[in-house]
Parts: sequence; structure tokens; C-alpha cells
Amino acid sequence: MIEWGTTVDSLDPKEIAEAIEHFLDHPAIRHKISENGQRAVRKKYNWENEEKKLLALYEGLLNRAQ
Repeated sequence: MIEWGTTVDSLDPKEIAEAIEHFLDHPAIRHKISENGQRAVRKKYNWENEEKKLLALYEGLLNRAQ
């Protein structure tokens, strides 16, 4: 089952069109992918988590410079 979406060759219009048609023809899959994406943003790809990574990067760079 598709969890997050699909990948296509960005230079292949036919492949892109087929993927779009697939999602248009399968609203339940489209809805599930949307829910999964929103959940991922709330839990993983949010500023609170990214802030920790960014601060750790800065600290590592500062420690290497000293």
C-alpha cells in the first residue's frame, strides 16, 4: 500500500499523468496519503525537532572551530 505518495520521473509527462490519474481514481488512497503527510509534519517535520538538529549542528561546528 502507498504510505506517503509516489515517485515519478519528473521528465516523463506520461508517467506524471498516470500517477495523477491513479490518485484521482482512488480517493481513499489520496485521503490516506494526505493523513499520513499531515501526521508526519506534526510529529517529525516540525520546528521543535528541526530546532534541536540545527542547534546540535551549530554546537558541533563551534566545538570544531575551537
